Amino acid sequence: MPRSIAVPLGLYYVASFAAFGFYLPYMPAWLEARGFVGPAMSALAMLLPAMAIVMPPVFGMIADALGLRSGLLRVACGGAALAFGVLALAAGHLSPLPFAVTFCCFALFAAFRAAMSGLADVIALENARHYGRLRLWGSVGFLGSAWLGGHLVDPRDPVLLPACVAGGLAVSFFVARLLPKSSALPPRPAPAEARRLLTERSYRWLLL
Repeated sequence: MPRSIAVPLGLYYVASFAAFGFYLPYMPAWLEARGFVGPAMSALAMLLPAMAIVMPPVFGMIADALGLRSGLLRVACGGAALAFGVLALAAGHLSPLPFAVTFCCFALFAAFRAAMSGLADVIALENARHYGRLRLWGSVGFLGSAWLGGHLVDPRDPVLLPACVAGGLAVSFFVARLLPKSSALPPRPAPAEARRLLTERSYRWLLL
């Protein structure tokens, strides 16, 4: 892989997974401090795994149909960063934080975040000889931010945690500008491949 691509890809993995390293361990405590417990927390927590089923195929079909790569990745990063930027502003100015606002921000974040890793992985697989070495930097970013969050994040602070997540996603957005914007179109139309996949019984069981 050309060094000009390997370096921004590694930086992208660091930044995007650093954002997730702040989100995953500390967001439940942050939500509890805002008064979201029981069914309210469950409704917010289920958005990310639910969107992880729906959105990657949607973004994948668009990416393959149009041959897009980093352009669509920037859309995903920007949308996720915007969602948590708005959440940080809302949490800083609204007390108590309305559930409807929080739900909309989480839903938008989950929809775009679900596509970020898959799009980056496609770029890496199309351009890299050693995908595993690049993907390793994602683990480094996650572990680093999870460790830093233990020293930095106070769940009682309404702004800091969502701002940290938004910051990592914003860095991912700018780094994605250095990645390949497009690639050759796949040999078969993406919708036809999606329909073929949906006819496979084992895949339908997986979705269920």
